[in-house]
Parts: sequence; structure tokens; C-alpha cells
Amino acid sequence: MAIFGFKTGTAVGLGVGYVLGTRAGRERYLQIMDLWTKVRRDKRVGTMIDKAVGLATAPVDQMRGMIGNGLRSASDTIEQRTNGG
Repeated sequence: MAIFGFKTGTAVGLGVGYVLGTRAGRERYLQIMDLWTKVRRDKRVGTMIDKAVGLATAPVDQMRGMIGNGLRSASDTIEQRTNGG
């Protein structure tokens, strides 16, 4: 059982991040952002991000297709029954 709920845990995490960030100062922030920019430009990281996005969106696309097919089928059934077919 979790000690904190999602909202409470998120608020605590944001608070801790804010405090640590303000203690680190602007110079450290800029160093971290520079490192992040370099990491993001790395081709290997870009490839991994693209794969992760593909994995995350594939189920959504599949679900949209299934819902669309179900709606078409239901529509066809209703049309057949209301037209006496």
C-alpha cells in the first residue's frame, strides 16, 4: 500500500525538486540543460525515443481501429434491422 496518493506524491516530488533546484542555482541549471541538450541530440537516444513513442502509440491506433470497426458494424446492423433487411 502506498504511503502517499498520486496527487500527494506528485506535490511532494515537485516541492523537493523545486527546493533542490533553487539551491543548485542558475549556473547548475544551465549545466544540466546543456547536458540534456547534448543527450537529446545523440542519434542513439533519438532512436530510443522514437521507438518508445511508437510503442506507446501503437495500442492507441489499434484501439481506434477496433472502435471504428465496431461502430461501422453496429451501424450496419441497425440499418439492416430498421430497413427490414
